[in-house]
Amino acid sequence: MNKVKKYFPYLLLTVLVLFFCWWFCLKDGIFGSNLDWINQHIVFPDYFRQLFYDTHQLFMEYAPHIGNGQNIYHLSYYGLYNPFILLSYCFPNIDMGTWIMIIMILCLIASTLLFYSWLVSRKISKSISFLVSLMFVCSTPMIYHSYHQISFVNYMPFLCLGFIGVDHYFDKHSIHLYILSVWLMILTSFYFSVSGILVLILYGLYRYIKIHDNLCLKPFLKDGFHFLIPVFIAVGLSGILWIPTFFVLFSGRNQHAWLSIKELLIPNLNLIRFLYDPYGLGTTSLTFGILFSILYSGKKEERILAGICMILFCVPLFSYILNGGLYIRNKVWIPFLPLLYFLVASYFNEEKKSVPFLWVPWSMVLFLNTIYSHSILYFIEASVFLLCHKKKRLVLCLSIFCLFLCNSFIQDPLSYTEYKKFLSKTNVNSYPYRMETNEKETMNRIDNLNQYRSSIYSSSYNPDFYEFQRYTFQTEQPYRNRFMQPASKNPIYQMLLSTKYIGQTKNENIFPMAYTTKQVVSKNVYDSLSFPYNQLSFLQGSVLQNTDSSFVPSFDLQKMNLPETKDIHSQVDQEDFLDGFQAKKGDLIMIQFQVKNHKDKDVSIWIEDIKNKLSASSHIYYNENDIFTFVFTSKEDTSNIKIKYGKGNYSLQGIQGWICPASYVNTNVVDQKLKWDKIQGNKIDGHIHIQQNQYLITSIPYDDHFEVYVDGQQIPYEKVNTAFLGFPLKKGKHEIHIEYHAPGFKIGFCCTILSLIVWLAAVFIKKRAVTNTS
Repeated sequence: MNKVKKYFPYLLLTVLVLFFCWWFCLKDGIFGSNLDWINQHIVFPDYFRQLFYDTHQLFMEYAPHIGNGQNIYHLSYYGLYNPFILLSYCFPNIDMGTWIMIIMILCLIASTLLFYSWLVSRKISKSISFLVSLMFVCSTPMIYHSYHQISFVNYMPFLCLGFIGVDHYFDKHSIHLYILSVWLMILTSFYFSVSGILVLILYGLYRYIKIHDNLCLKPFLKDGFHFLIPVFIAVGLSGILWIPTFFVLFSGRNQHAWLSIKELLIPNLNLIRFLYDPYGLGTTSLTFGILFSILYSGKKEERILAGICMILFCVPLFSYILNGGLYIRNKVWIPFLPLLYFLVASYFNEEKKSVPFLWVPWSMVLFLNTIYSHSILYFIEASVFLLCHKKKRLVLCLSIFCLFLCNSFIQDPLSYTEYKKFLSKTNVNSYPYRMETNEKETMNRIDNLNQYRSSIYSSSYNPDFYEFQRYTFQTEQPYRNRFMQPASKNPIYQMLLSTKYIGQTKNENIFPMAYTTKQVVSKNVYDSLSFPYNQLSFLQGSVLQNTDSSFVPSFDLQKMNLPETKDIHSQVDQEDFLDGFQAKKGDLIMIQFQVKNHKDKDVSIWIEDIKNKLSASSHIYYNENDIFTFVFTSKEDTSNIKIKYGKGNYSLQGIQGWICPASYVNTNVVDQKLKWDKIQGNKIDGHIHIQQNQYLITSIPYDDHFEVYVDGQQIPYEKVNTAFLGFPLKKGKHEIHIEYHAPGFKIGFCCTILSLIVWLAAVFIKKRAVTNTS
């Protein structure tokens, strides 16, 4: 009977979590969502699994199939060494989408049960622990991001385990659970593990102050250093992940928000921004009301912990630092949820009454926010605080009800029909060329390792390739997120990047992925060319940095008679036609203009089936696409083309267009193509036979960390076509071997091995000490 009573709360919590998952999500669709979940969080882990099966290497360095070939640590954010993803390697017959759904539901259950267990171990009553655990799992980020941005919460079981590990450190003088939890948290989500480690350090500070009534600086610093040693070991164990990732983040994600000192240091006291927001703490105002009460009447260790949390939340500098200097966003505070709810549980566990005069002004703030936000949730909470603040369990139940209501409105699961459509894979074998799809949901998807693509949607990427796509070629940008780099419909771009298939449509007029040529253009000459000649020049010669070639590409183009400017002021989309030219079937139509946006709204323009979008400047991932470029092939003889102006208030300036005869669009620059022998992991092998000295040009993005071998001898290589890898070859038959080594990989691997040795040594020393004592 006692066992049933002991485990009944765990069973009930499990049932309730499953009910929440069904009610908020599964009854309307799958436990997944559109956009990031479907085109990042399941496709990248599936790709990692495919690479593992192909190479039999757990530690990989290169991803040859995505974004023309990328350092694989550009993708590490999406679970490269996530233990849950690694476990999926043992189950090849379970599709990754299903696996992720199962794992995230289990993570929710595990997080809730571990949190409840931790609260009970801290002598908090089971009823309070149970209700606060329900508040924890109902906080909007928990369920919402379990099927949206899963890395926002997938580390939570290990964070909750970390609190238990810290307790073991103080109560049992054991570091092993503490090390293990921090290590697994970093491997699961290195981005949020920084905040998670900070949370564990703050909890350690709370425990230390609770134990030591009188603090002295020297012992405090000494004990603090000892407390951090397990963190250092865990960070070292994760070196194979974070050290190579550190290298690529500072070379591949070049978007940083440079803010003034004033913006960083002036406190933002609007705590309402944290409430009910899945991209923030997503808690109720009860949490902050209790923080205020603790600051007034709590114990010393509680006041210090609550005060530090309030300072961190209010001063933008800390959010900026925890976000890696990218921006100020509240998502980095999600790991603070267990710590805040621990304070809530501790507060309600006390027998003392709450402080009414603190609840009254807080209720007034909520009533005012009800009027401002038109949200019934704030009205309910304000009423609860005024009328029921002395009834602890009722307050908790009503707070859970508010969170339940909020979750009911914000959830937007992917439908079964949409997911079934996504699962229908293509069997196209593009090797040794590239293939693309037009759907953003499949932008990153690799159905099999015979498929190669140029598109990529990642928070990090090869900087040269990004520069080539966005600024050298100025490809169309149909999405508002700057990190979405879709396949371009520009025929020249497709030719240059060996894109043979767009969906099921086959294009034979393309360059090989690697070929030799004797037709070269110097970088200085290329830099002097403007649109459209800079794009067309690739059809007459490969661009080299170090060449004495004086060849200047020349084209006889028809200039389109277009108005130089146009103003749009409309609440609806408008369709029109561009004329003043004569194009034959197969000719290239090339149009470019600058967009001046007069309002902070998205601007979209379509020409034929090509869309360009300039996102609102306030958008967190502002795409900076103020130069709209349209390049496409005329499907028939025509003297006009359809254009659609999206609604908005904006101006078009410098409108210009050209007609390029179809005869210029050819692959005459190619002499011999490289015959591929094998592309596997970070190794590429091929052979070629040429009749004279030439340059081998690839469409592999340039990186300083390749090694190129010709007939077994390592040779230097260089950047060609402004962004790709190339090197000279002498006439004759050659065996080519290209190998990539991720920067920081060896350092990270050694760091992991060394830290593992230190941890095992600590285990041995501890056991030996226990044996000698006994």
